[in-house]
Amino acid sequence: MMRVTGGGALVEMLRWNGVDTIFALPGVQNDALFVAFYDAGEALRVIHTRHEQGAAYMAYGYARASGKIGTYAVVPGPGLLNTTAALSTAYATNTPVLCISGQIPSDLIGRGFGLLHEIPDQLGILRTLTKWAARVSHPTETGKLVNEAFRQLHDGRPRPVALEMPLDVMALSTEMALPAAEKPPGVTMPDPELIDKAAGWLADAKRPVLFVGSGAVTAGAELLAIGGINRQDKSTGRLRRFYVLPSHRRRGLGSRLLRHILTHAAGHFRRVILRTTTDAANRFYLAQGFKRAQDSCDATHGMELPCAEFSGRRKRRQQASSSTRTRSRA
Repeated sequence: MMRVTGGGALVEMLRWNGVDTIFALPGVQNDALFVAFYDAGEALRVIHTRHEQGAAYMAYGYARASGKIGTYAVVPGPGLLNTTAALSTAYATNTPVLCISGQIPSDLIGRGFGLLHEIPDQLGILRTLTKWAARVSHPTETGKLVNEAFRQLHDGRPRPVALEMPLDVMALSTEMALPAAEKPPGVTMPDPELIDKAAGWLADAKRPVLFVGSGAVTAGAELLAIGGINRQDKSTGRLRRFYVLPSHRRRGLGSRLLRHILTHAAGHFRRVILRTTTDAANRFYLAQGFKRAQDSCDATHGMELPCAEFSGRRKRRQQASSSTRTRSRA
C-alpha cells in the first residue's frame, strides 16, 4: 500500500507501462498532475509545448517515428478541443496515441454552470474521436483504467485512446495498491496457408506489384526484403523486380493515383487481385471498379480488377483524347 494522489498514481502507471516521454501543457485543471511530473524527476521527460495542438501532434509524430506510444496531457474544454485534429489524424492513420485530459471538479460535471474550460459531454467527444475513452472518477480506479488504456493501444487495430481525470481526483491523496502493468496481448499470427498461397502468386507473377497499406508501417524491413528483390528467372534469364507502391488516402491525389495505377495494370496484366482487410476497403475498391474475387484466398476480402473492362475504358479514353487533339489542330 502507498499513499499517493490521483495524479501521482497516473504518473506511476504511465512509467510502469513504458512511457518515458510526455508532451504537455500546464493549466489550473492539471496542476496536481504537473506536481507528479516534477516528483518523477528524470524518470519522465516532460516536453512543454506552447499550444495544445503542438502537444498532440508531437505525440503523434513521436509515435510514428519511434514505434512507441505517443502520450500528451492538456487541460479540458478548449485545451482538449485544440488537440482534436491530431487525434483525428492518429485515428485515420492507425497511430497509438494516449490523450490525457484534465476535467472540471467531478461533482460539477454536466451541470452547466459555465466553469472555466467546461464543455458539454467532454467524455462523449473523446469517445467519438478515439478507439476507447474513460474517466477516472477516484484515484483507486487509476491503475485499472491505465492498464485498460494500454491494452486497447496494443490490442487489435492501433488507434488513439483517451483518459480524463477531474482536478479534484488528481489532487486527492489516498492509500492504494497500484496493479502491475499488464503484458501486451500476444500478436495474432496470420494463417500460414494464406501466406503460402500469396507467395505462390508472387512467385508465378511476371510483373508483380505490391500495393501496401498503412498497417504495414512497422514492417519496413520485411517489405524491402520482398519488394527490393531483383532475381533472375532461370527459365528465361530475365530479371524480375517487385514494385512496392504505398497505399494512399481515398480522396484527392490518392484516389486519382490509384485509378491511374489500376488502368495501367489492366492494360498489362491478365489478373489483378487485391487482398483487403476490412469491409470499408471492400466498399472503396468496389467503387473503383473492382469485383469480388470468387477464387481468391478469401472470397470475402478478395477483390479482382476486371482487366478487360478497364483496358477497354483506357482505349476509349485514348481515342477520345486523340480526336480532341485532332480537332484542336484543325
